[in-house]
This record gives sequence, structure tokens and C-alpha cells, in this order.
Amino acid sequence: FDFFKDGGFSEAELDGALIGSGPTNITSRVSDAAVTSGTFTLNPGNGIQFGPGNSGVNQTVAYDEFRFGTTLDDVLPVPPPPHVDPVNITIAASGAVSQEPSPGAELVGGVTLTRAGDTTAPLVVYLSASGTATAGVDYPEMPASVLIPAGASSLVVPVPAYTDSLVESPETVTLTLVADDGYILPVTTSATVTLNDRPAGALSTKSRFIQKLGAGLQQKVVFYGTSLTASGSWPTQLRLIADSAWPGRGTFYNRGSSGMASDWGITNLQTQVLSLVPDAVFIEFSVNDAVERLGISLPEARANLETMINGIQAVNPQCEIILQVMNPVIGRPEGDAGWRPNLVHYQQIYRDVAAERGLILIDHHPAWQALLDQDENEFYANVPDGLHPAIQGEANYLIPALLERTGAPAIVQPPIVIDDAMATFEGIWTFSTSTAGAHLNGYYTDGNADKGLKTVTYMPDIPEAGTYPVYLRWTSLNNRANNVPVTVNHVGGSTTVTIDQTINGGIWYKLGDFPLAAGIESSVVIGTAGTTGFVIADAVGVGLPTVRLLASNGRVQEPATSGGAVRPSFVTVTR
Repeated sequence: FDFFKDGGFSEAELDGALIGSGPTNITSRVSDAAVTSGTFTLNPGNGIQFGPGNSGVNQTVAYDEFRFGTTLDDVLPVPPPPHVDPVNITIAASGAVSQEPSPGAELVGGVTLTRAGDTTAPLVVYLSASGTATAGVDYPEMPASVLIPAGASSLVVPVPAYTDSLVESPETVTLTLVADDGYILPVTTSATVTLNDRPAGALSTKSRFIQKLGAGLQQKVVFYGTSLTASGSWPTQLRLIADSAWPGRGTFYNRGSSGMASDWGITNLQTQVLSLVPDAVFIEFSVNDAVERLGISLPEARANLETMINGIQAVNPQCEIILQVMNPVIGRPEGDAGWRPNLVHYQQIYRDVAAERGLILIDHHPAWQALLDQDENEFYANVPDGLHPAIQGEANYLIPALLERTGAPAIVQPPIVIDDAMATFEGIWTFSTSTAGAHLNGYYTDGNADKGLKTVTYMPDIPEAGTYPVYLRWTSLNNRANNVPVTVNHVGGSTTVTIDQTINGGIWYKLGDFPLAAGIESSVVIGTAGTTGFVIADAVGVGLPTVRLLASNGRVQEPATSGGAVRPSFVTVTR
């Protein structure tokens, strides 16, 4: 706010911002009480002038005291800090080599920026990238600037090598300092990191789309295959993992189709996959290519797979292709519509193509086959129909391989869990263990009866008021209700989320982030009103809020003399 004329008002400046006698105008008001004139939005270049208004001709203007105050709803950005003398900086390769991730050899090189002198204020350093490697393909796109934080004299800029399917010679990434008023360029203004392929024959331990999600990039992923994809819980599990680790960065599409084989995959490639312009595609069709009655030969199955891969890479050469070999199939003897006498040979096609093209292969078959060889009854417990794994079966045997081969992090159970044994039930609910995927021993069902008269209430004990992620768990079957109302009662009101319990069972499904009071003040209520099908009550989980560490002072030093002033610093944890 400017006080004109070095703090005084000229006669012309005594007019207020608004002229008139309306209730929102300061002028023509006589009062000993505070006057609220209204809320105003300022555009760039505008200011606010305070002063008694001109009452008009032949009217007396008199005031004993003129005071003003303001409340700013939206504050303009903080102006840049005052100019400081430029500092000397250096650049050097802190790790001269990066290597594509593989077992025991995930090398990540980088460049270290170091500044001399005072570190009280942060320092922005500008960079440019060059070299024989391609940004966004061989390594993450580098930012145009980085920030050496207050209190720090150096910063490491990592340059990881992305996973790809090519056999290449070493490539280079050179980061070069760009001149700026805040620092003095050194004699050597650049540093180089060399990117190497993983060792010959070594498996990749991290998919490129996972690396890019971790680097903050948006990614689109398509799951393409049979009913093992269409009705499996694993695509949802991977999406939930990505949403938990990197909220809002990944978009996932399940384009599996029950009963379909690779010929369908070719016919529908444009509409189901290419139109989405994906960054990664999971493919599995071998389980249905092997069905005898479909008449797809081994050479045709391989040709179809390679046609799909070529079609995807023709449109987007950088799209990552991930092949999967699924579980063995039992209970389909000769004469059955699902007889697959040569399944192992169709599965081998995927192994061969992945090896020849350097693609990531997720081979689920060995773990499933070991279980089948050990105990057929236990195999059926995890794969009830002999073909489609149950949710718990996927959790036991499929998800671990999926996470290991893609490098995706695992979903950790929420630290605060309220099981059904600690819930409050309204109406008659029946305990059950018939469907796998429950937390602890089992779950409760409303019996698909007395709709609207039954509820289950969970009341978590929250350690401190704050905003927390809230999760719900249930078991899924086709007979479940797909419109279950789940209400979270939180600070400031309540939010109802409609849940489809025919899917996503056996996992911690995030309902959202909600402001919760400390203690047992908030609740999650599973309702039955308006539902069709069985409603399941299993468990509710509450995660911990995200925290940040902030230094109140970037530097601490001993007092110059005994008993002298101490410049303390504190680390504050905020959420």
C-alpha cells in the first residue's frame, strides 16, 4: 500500500476508493464504530488509497480520527529476495556411470553442484542437458533449474538410466551450467555421466513406466489380454499402488476381454490400445491361444504376438511392452471346451519373444506350478475354477512377481486398522470365511436381507487432529452389491462414497483424504439402504498424514565468545 506524497495525502487524494453514500462506501458515514466497506480484488498495477472522502459542495468534512485495517484473502507472491553478491559454484560428476537397473547392479550416477560462501539463502542454478543419450527415452528429462536449499552447500542431481529393450553402446548425458546473476561460472562448466546397458542376459528389475512415475512424469498404462486380465484384481492392485506412491501421475486402462485370443488382440489393437496412446502395455493371450477348439497354431500365435508388438511400436517406438506368462490350467480334460493340451508351448512363445526383443517378462507359471505339484487341493483353494485365480491367490502368487519384475512398491497395510471384531453392528450380520481376501479371520455379510435396517460402524482412534487417508476392505464375488453407501463422518460434516463390492476385494481401497478429529470422534459407516446384493463388512484402515521436515535456520554456529549469543536452529515436522 502506498502512502502518497511520502506518507501524506494531497487534497485530491482525500477522496476514498469509492464515492457515494451506499452501505458499502466509506464516504458519508459518521460512526465511532468500525466500518466494513467490502471485499475488493486488485489487479496488477492497482493500489489501495485510504482517506476521508469529499462530501460534496456546502457540506462539512470533519473527522477526529481516521484509522483503517485490511484483511487480505489472497496475498500477492512474495517479492524476490534482495540482491546478494554472486557466489562461486562448481560442477562435477559425483557418479560417472549409470546403468539400467538389474539384479545387484542398479548404478545411478549424477552431477554435484557446490557453492562457496554463505548458505543462508537458497540458490537457483540453471542447467542445460546434451549428449548422445536421448532425454525421456534413455534418462529422465532434466529440469531447466534446480535449487540448492538454504543451509546446504551442495546438491546432487541424479541421472538414472531408463530400462529399454535395445542393446546399445554406452551413451552420455552432459549437464552444463547456464550463466545467471546469482553465481559465478567456474572454468569447467559441465559434467558428464555415461549410461550403460544392463549386463548381457540380466533381467531388468524396474520397468520404464515405473521409473518415469517416480521421476514425476505422467504415464498411461494399458492391460491387454484375456479374462485373466479382464476379471483379475492385479490391474486394480497395480493402479492402487501407483496412486498411493505417485498420486495423479498414472492412468490405467483394463482392456482385457473374456474368452478372447491373440487374433482378437490384432483386430482390436487400434480401438483398445493404440487410440489411448499408452506409455506401457501389458500383454497376455497365451492361455486362450492354447485352447484347442480355437485352432490357433503355435506359429500363428507367435506371429499374432509379434504383430501386436510391432503395431504398438510403429505408432510409439518408445512404448514399453511387458509380456506375461500366467498360471497353469487344470480341470479341462480332452473334450472340454477349455482343453489346452499344449499350453506350456504357447507360454514358451512369450518367453522366447521377450528374450529376443529384450522385453520385460513376468513369468507367473513357475510359482503356480510348484504349488500345483505340491498340493492340488491348495492350488484349487487359490484357483477355484482351475483357471482364474481368486483375489487371495493373486495376492499370494501373482502380485509378488508383478511387483518384483516391474519394480513397483508394495502397498503397506494402513497403520491404524479397525477390524470387524471392533465394529458396532446394527441389525443381524452373519460371520463368514467362505471367500478369500478378508483381513484376519473373516468378514460379515448382511445376508442380502433387511435392506436399510443394517449398518456397521467403525470408529478409529486418531492420535492427533489432521487430514488422513481412509481405506476400506471387503471380499468380492459376483453376488455382492455394487452400490454400497459408505459414509465417512469427519470434521465439518460427512462424505458418502458409493462402493462396488463385486470388484476390488482383498485390498485396501482408498475412500479419500478426510479431516479427522483427535480421539474416537470420527467414524466410517457401511450402509445397506438401496443396495441389491450382499453387503460385506471387513475392515477399515487409516493411514498417516504426509509430513515434511523444515529447518528454522539453515546454519548453526558456536558463539564467538564464552557466554556469547547463540544462533539456534530447529527442525520442524509439519503435515
